[in-house]
Amino acid sequence: MNTTERAGRDWSTLLVNLSIAVAMLTVAGGYALKLVADSDRDLDTPVSELASARFDSLASAGYRLGPVGAPAALVVFTDYQCPSCQKFEERLAEVRVLVEHPFTVVIRHAPLSRIHPQARGAAVAADCAGEVDRFEAMHNRLFEDGSSVKAEEWSRLGDHAGVRDSSRFARCVAAGAPSVLARDSIAAASIELRGTPTLVSRQLVVPGVPPVEELARMIRKSLESQ
Repeated sequence: MNTTERAGRDWSTLLVNLSIAVAMLTVAGGYALKLVADSDRDLDTPVSELASARFDSLASAGYRLGPVGAPAALVVFTDYQCPSCQKFEERLAEVRVLVEHPFTVVIRHAPLSRIHPQARGAAVAADCAGEVDRFEAMHNRLFEDGSSVKAEEWSRLGDHAGVRDSSRFARCVAAGAPSVLARDSIAAASIELRGTPTLVSRQLVVPGVPPVEELARMIRKSLESQ
């Protein structure tokens, strides 16, 4: 083999390797960015019956945050030890000021227990607080200090969230809410969830935390489609 042929083969091999590397990076890191970047086009696409039915199914379970009786605009799969989920909560508070109409957000649990060891316990505590009508208060409390909670502190957080029936709450936490977590795990699998937070509107499934303006537009479009 002469030098020219070897150089050509080496160059071809390099191009193949580069193509594989780019493809892997696109799959691993670009998925969420692509969905958010494409959302201007996708938000203007008419909502299909299938997408609308998917949203209604996901929104039929879980707890709602927001004014009682207001329509659901998003379903959010969340993890109480996830920094990006906490960032989403902060942006959601900003968006509620921008969006003209009242709306609710449906919370579904997706604890990433392998990297967030207290996330599953926190999801159980939130759901058990919901059993005594204190879900939203517990949800907010967990995001305020969820990164530092210990398993034995659920009762303390329940007290801070205004849980009055502490005995019922403790029994529920001890039981572990397996049916609720299994239900949400099946729902997460149905949308091929890749991480948290993941937002579902009537038009889109968006991993990650969109900018405030984009999040507000998603919610407006979802409300308009109902």
